[in-house]
Amino acid sequence: ALINPLFWHPAGKQQARPGELNDWGVEPETFMPTRSVAEVLAEAGVPSRILRPKAFAYSPFSRVRLRGADISPYLNAADLWLQAKRWLADTSGRRGFCYLYYPDFDSAAHRDGAGGPLWETLWREFLFHLSSFLSSLHSDERRGAKLLITADHGHHHTPKVKRVLLSGHPELTQRSRHLPGGGSRHVYLYAAEGKKDLLEAARTALNNKFTVLDGREALRAGLYGPPERLHNEAHKRLGDVILLAKGEHYMWPEADDYYMLSNHGALTPDEMIVPLLALSLEA
Repeated sequence: ALINPLFWHPAGKQQARPGELNDWGVEPETFMPTRSVAEVLAEAGVPSRILRPKAFAYSPFSRVRLRGADISPYLNAADLWLQAKRWLADTSGRRGFCYLYYPDFDSAAHRDGAGGPLWETLWREFLFHLSSFLSSLHSDERRGAKLLITADHGHHHTPKVKRVLLSGHPELTQRSRHLPGGGSRHVYLYAAEGKKDLLEAARTALNNKFTVLDGREALRAGLYGPPERLHNEAHKRLGDVILLAKGEHYMWPEADDYYMLSNHGALTPDEMIVPLLALSLEA
C-alpha cells in the first residue's frame, strides 16, 4: 500500500484519519526492518536523547525513525535549549548523543517561502537562544562536547502558477497502477503494465518540466547511494518512473487552493546544499 508516513494513514484515501495504519495492524516499532541510528549507537555503548516538539514527539513516524532513543518533548525554543543544557550536565564525563529537532524554519519556508520576513525573525530568535545556551555552559558541561548544526534539505521557490496537475495528464494516470509516491518535486510513478509505455508517456508530456528517469537505472547509477549498499527491496519502494522537478515546477494531484510557496526534493543547489557548522564547546 502507498502510505503517508508523516500522518500514518493510507495515501489518497478520502477523510483518512491520522494514525489509521495502527488500525491495520501496522505498528511503528516493527515497521522498519533495519536498525535506527539510536540502535546503532546503543550497540556501541552510546545512549541517545531526542528533543522534539511536543506536538509530534511520540507520533508514529517519530517512533519509526527514533526507535531505541529516549524521546523528550519540548514546549518552545526556550525549553529546547534548557533541556539541552540539562542533558549536557547529566551526561558530563560520559559518552552520549543528543539530537535537537527545530522545525520552524522548514514550516515558515513552506508557507511563506525561504527568506521571508518570518525567516529573518526566526534567525534572530535562534541566534539569541544559541548564544544564551553557549554562554551559560560550565567547564564540566563543555568538556569533550561537540555541537553540529545542519539541515536535512534546503528549499526552492514553488509558486502556484508552476504546479503541474496530475489530473491534467490522463496519459500518465491510465498507465499507472495507483497514485504517485514520493513528494511534489521528486515523484514516483508505478506502471500498471509496461514500464516502457509509462516512461515514454512521461517523457513526452513532462520532459520540459521534469527530468524523467527509469527507476532501476537511477538506482544502478547511484542516485540513491552506492548500489551495493541499498536494501534489496529498494526497487520496489521507488517508482518504475522517477520525476525530478526542473526549475520551480512541482506536481500536484488536482486543482485546489492549497499550495506551498517553497518546497524540496529535487536536485537544485537550493534544495541539496545545506550548511554544516561544527563547534567544539571546549573552545
